[in-house]
Amino acid sequence: MPGLRHRDDPFALAPPERWALGARATQAVRRARAGAGEALASLTLPLRATVDPSAVVAASRRPGEPWFCFEQPDGEGSALAGLGA
Repeated sequence: MPGLRHRDDPFALAPPERWALGARATQAVRRARAGAGEALASLTLPLRATVDPSAVVAASRRPGEPWFCFEQPDGEGSALAGLGA
């Protein structure tokens, strides 16, 4: 079932999620090659309530790598984090 993670690896993608990410990346590459020059591919998935997306991105980034975090604690604890360019 999409969104469920292995106990030992909360960030592992299930096969349907890997397929969805691959399809979106392929579509982004096609758009970029068609003249846009750049395109964005993303995949949004639910995480366990104990996972802090901002902390994951901050800890996972390479020196100089672009990243973004937006948190809204009063909005039902919503958080959005992105890594890469």
